[in-house]
Amino acid sequence: MLWDVTVLYCTVPVVVDFRYEYRVELVHQASNDPTKNIVREFASDFEVGECWGYNRFFRLDMLATEGYLNVEADILILRFQVRPPTFYQKCRDQQWYVLRRV
Repeated sequence: MLWDVTVLYCTVPVVVDFRYEYRVELVHQASNDPTKNIVREFASDFEVGECWGYNRFFRLDMLATEGYLNVEADILILRFQVRPPTFYQKCRDQQWYVLRRV
């Protein structure tokens, strides 16, 4: 039995440890019904070079039969969303990013 693996990897060096919330969505392509999409939400503490993920997101042998893999076009749609849990952290991250670009 093979499983789909989704991973989020931190590459940005920061001066403090930080927590991020992230969401992974597997889109059901056989229908236009968003209630059939599979959604997993997580919150993890990250350090530079560390990764977090979900190693049993969906069974690979069932992607096509359950309507998540478009076999004709060979397309699998995964949507990723990442966000800081607070407005303060978002502002701190944006400030860090802008200062590195100047």
